[in-house]
Amino acid sequence: MTQSKSSTLEASYPTAVTEVAKACHILDAQVEDVYPCTPQQIQQISEDRCEVFHLILSFGPNGDLERWIRSVQKVVSMNSILRTRIVRHQSEFLQIVTTEEHTTEYLTGDVEQFLSDEKAFETNLGTPLFRTAVIGRRFVATIHHAVMDYWSLNSFLRGDAAMLYLGQEPIHRAAFKDFVSLCAGIDRAKADSFWAARFRGSASIYPPMPASAIARPSEKLEKTITLNLMSRGIAESHIAWYAEAAWALTIATYADNESIAYGIVMSGRSSMLGDAGNTMGPTTVELPVLVTVQPSMTVDALVKGRATALRELKSNPLFLQYSLEDIAATNNTARIASKFQSLFNIVPPQSISLPTTEEESKSISLERVIKRSHGGFALTFLCRLVDESIILEALYDPAVLDRDHVDRILNQFEHDLRTLIESEMARELPTIRNRNPEKNR
Repeated sequence: MTQSKSSTLEASYPTAVTEVAKACHILDAQVEDVYPCTPQQIQQISEDRCEVFHLILSFGPNGDLERWIRSVQKVVSMNSILRTRIVRHQSEFLQIVTTEEHTTEYLTGDVEQFLSDEKAFETNLGTPLFRTAVIGRRFVATIHHAVMDYWSLNSFLRGDAAMLYLGQEPIHRAAFKDFVSLCAGIDRAKADSFWAARFRGSASIYPPMPASAIARPSEKLEKTITLNLMSRGIAESHIAWYAEAAWALTIATYADNESIAYGIVMSGRSSMLGDAGNTMGPTTVELPVLVTVQPSMTVDALVKGRATALRELKSNPLFLQYSLEDIAATNNTARIASKFQSLFNIVPPQSISLPTTEEESKSISLERVIKRSHGGFALTFLCRLVDESIILEALYDPAVLDRDHVDRILNQFEHDLRTLIESEMARELPTIRNRNPEKNR
């Protein structure tokens, strides 16, 4: 570390460098940079929650494993977020960028044993959040959600490591610190006004939980729905509107209230952020929304209402980075909504993959992507659009919702989604709801 860099760090955090280096078990000189976390990173790194991705690549006889390892090492050197650890210094969560050169471990045994051992490994405060290992002819990248989101995972493989492996020029991205700096500069008065306007009247959340309770989702149910989107003239880009509208109907049914609040996942990326919108790092956010399903609403009003709300959120990318605590402080309805225990997430249709030729695909392939998590919400509902089908995945806390109940929620959602897609846009919702076989179960 140069003297000027050290001086800058000491000026920003005069007592922190030695202490954070100790927390990370590294030397002071290995601390390259220190800066705050985003609110979502703080959520992801909390002791009540941990989400980790495992990317497993398989190399055939002609695959150049060592060249791939060097490519990954180069990507890490170019993207400081992959050399980042997170610590708590006094009352603040800080990101610690290190100067460490990335090394890949060579392990014996098999991948399944490695994954089993990983369940007991705590990737959290002070520890590396991006690690790689080679087991036989397989390469495993272990990545904490606090430093990577879905977009970044795909970019890491397709736009960065794979491009270098194929001999192409590496992609130069803005540092994640640039994105954090934009978040720190949010106009708080405007953000307060923006969020307060989105929470008016009353709100119910589902499932209800005691304020002191912590969700422990550990069970999962899946369901696949085949839809005829093309025959109905519904563009793939619009299915998110219908899906969220269906989720609003489903939650309203089980909450037994017209005004309901739940969480949604948004990417947080936008061309409005300039180069920072293309950074490698976690920009996704989990946000509360309030939806009122009025008895006189038509299908058109509900679907277009959700489309308008999503567009408004996307057009204010920095306001999306406001913390849940700040949103909750804007008014009482926002306070209730910010305690949501159901999270709705539409996963992008593009799967994580490698851009290889037919010959190269025989040499290197993405075997699987595994997400390991604990903590979070009582019910997380993922929708993944694959061609004309939607794969649904419900991750839930069995102490809050039993399996049969979650199965009914899945069926309810399928019913509501099909009805919205197949009904005339001018049809009123009560007519739809009264046909629902799940409503009174």
